[in-house]
Amino acid sequence: MNFLSFLITLLMGAPLETTNDDSKIQINGMLISKTYLNQISRKSNVEFEDLVFYTWKDSIVDTFNYSHIDSFVYGVVFKKVDEKTAWKIFNKFHKMIEAEGNYLYLTHISFDSTKNLCYDLAILTAKNQFEAVKIVGTNGLNYDISNEKVIEKLKVWHKDVKFVITVIDYNRVEAYMKRKPKNLETFTSEIVEFCPDIIGTGYTSEAEMSKAYREKEYFWIWWD
Repeated sequence: MNFLSFLITLLMGAPLETTNDDSKIQINGMLISKTYLNQISRKSNVEFEDLVFYTWKDSIVDTFNYSHIDSFVYGVVFKKVDEKTAWKIFNKFHKMIEAEGNYLYLTHISFDSTKNLCYDLAILTAKNQFEAVKIVGTNGLNYDISNEKVIEKLKVWHKDVKFVITVIDYNRVEAYMKRKPKNLETFTSEIVEFCPDIIGTGYTSEAEMSKAYREKEYFWIWWD
């Protein structure tokens, strides 16, 4: 890295860790820096596995005969990383991994053997965060909200708050807001209209939501 590149990096506040193309490897069809994989594995104390999505098929004739088809997805996953470590890894590596044409996100919130909150850390090949949501297939089908509708609405909100998606699951998306909404009350009402489950399961009222958005600049959507 020359001095000018170093100065720009320093002023922008970006991580100084870099990698050369020579250090990239193919893992489950994904091209990624070996350095990043090794560092994440070391920090999480978890070895990565191939990222696989399952499409479940119910038998029409025999209701006891269930099967699934493995979806074809490029990526890896670090399973059951404790909550604090997962967020540290996301904040440290997200931009660097995105710069390589891949997307790092948290998913599958659960509890470990000691009842501590944990996430899976997934990395998949995606052009941007919206393509990552498309691949995961996030939806609210109980409310007739397709994956396409989720992405369409997210893109509308993105124009207002310029968010960075952190958590992606089959029925959930969470994101940091880079700036507050121009009209906080309108933004809150739109989320409640699009995702009614958020009242009663996460917040008690729209006023509480608006207060949280103002203070934390973070939002999430979720369907039962």
